[in-house]
Amino acid sequence: PSAIILRERKMSNRLIEEFMLLANKAVAALMIEAFENTEFVFRIHDIPNRDQIIKLADYVRAFGVKLDHRQGIVSPTDLQNLLEEFKNRPEAAIIEDATLRAMSKAVYSPDNIGHFGLAEKSYTHFTSPIRRYPDLLAHRVLKRVNGFLDDEPEDLATICKHCSEREKVATNAERESIRLKQVQYLERHLGDEFSGVVSGVTNFGVFVRLDDVFVEGMVHVRDMDGDFYEYDDSTYTLRGTQRGKTYKPGDRVRVVVVSTNAETREVDLYFAEKPK
Repeated sequence: PSAIILRERKMSNRLIEEFMLLANKAVAALMIEAFENTEFVFRIHDIPNRDQIIKLADYVRAFGVKLDHRQGIVSPTDLQNLLEEFKNRPEAAIIEDATLRAMSKAVYSPDNIGHFGLAEKSYTHFTSPIRRYPDLLAHRVLKRVNGFLDDEPEDLATICKHCSEREKVATNAERESIRLKQVQYLERHLGDEFSGVVSGVTNFGVFVRLDDVFVEGMVHVRDMDGDFYEYDDSTYTLRGTQRGKTYKPGDRVRVVVVSTNAETREVDLYFAEKPK
């Protein structure tokens, strides 16, 4: 890899996305209103787990932002407002990742429970049958109910479960492949200094997301300056007991790439101030 850049979402991309959303919603609504007794492939997204939302609220509080919730109950608008708070901040990608992890995973199912993330009572995937099998299933159901197919209906419950499982595998493979290329890129930058933002803190170190290459690495406690650090899990903060130096999510830092491991996808960092 010679460079790492963010994919640009142009106005044309956004326009096409809106058309796709409208088409998917229209097809799902049609199946419910006109063919409610016909089994169909819905894209469903359950409400978030309350404990996960409470954890998310505690996490973003470390960035100085409040997530409105009612004992772990949130609306899609609450989460959208949270993301808007970080829209032009360097921590935006970190908060978006944390929000996605706190939410339930969308899956395919013939049992329609609505789509929380889109705030829709019904939704499906219809627009990409050349690359996504659930869309092809939706097309076949539509053809049957409109008299263009006379074959036997599939066992949608079993196929939806299989498609959901394979989607998860494919998503993980995509993330791993991207992470591999990021680590391989940094192999040529050992000793180089980068700016970044603290994305997480544990009792064994500080996670930093690098600005220019969008890679997360870790500064281990053992490699931090000559102090003993204690972790406060209520504020996600590491604090030096002698000098009072603190590290918490959202802090801007400068780090040096010390080592990379393509096999484990790990990146080790030092803070730019050399350990004493």
